[in-house]
Amino acid sequence: MSTAKVVEYTLEPETHLFRIYLREFDGHPGSAVWFCDGVKYDCRFDLRGEPGTCYTSSSPEGAFIEVFYRTAGVGVLQSEVDKRLIADMTVTQPCQLIPLNVNANQGVMGINHALLHEIDEKYPLSRAFAQRVWHAGWKGVRWNGLRDATGTRVNFAVFSEFSGDQEGKELDIARTGSIAQSLVARVAAEFRTGELGPSGLYPLKDRSDEIFGS
Repeated sequence: MSTAKVVEYTLEPETHLFRIYLREFDGHPGSAVWFCDGVKYDCRFDLRGEPGTCYTSSSPEGAFIEVFYRTAGVGVLQSEVDKRLIADMTVTQPCQLIPLNVNANQGVMGINHALLHEIDEKYPLSRAFAQRVWHAGWKGVRWNGLRDATGTRVNFAVFSEFSGDQEGKELDIARTGSIAQSLVARVAAEFRTGELGPSGLYPLKDRSDEIFGS
């Protein structure tokens, strides 16, 4: 593959990746290392068919925001938090990813403003882009969380040759467990102060006394 016009990002095994996932999914125990096949559900950088995509974040807060703060609604209920676990993982070997938030990559492989800020729930631009990246030989996509004004929370979509549970093949689990109330409290406090601000792309959830079990 030619990389002359593409700035790459190397995801190293030393980098901690966080993922929040359901304790139970489709009647079976949930898996931290789950690669979506893009058939039953529409996630942003899903690949069609046998290859799969696993979505992770660079921080527990980033993972929490991606799961619970992407759409408008009545707020995040403690019962929904309790349905999920959080995993701390690492890739098993260095992975070459395509970073979206690099000025030099704008206009390359279809990377543009429309792709960066796509809000169509079917994600036609992002999924077509993921197919191009996969077929060109890269192992995933890196992008800044849309809800983070600091630019420090980063998301990673890691590709695998196969979908489903791939623990120990693409990703190793360092630890997994319940979502700590300290994490819930940190994110709740952050959004209450409005530090991230309202977003026309993913409006903040309306707050109420029931949010986060307060």
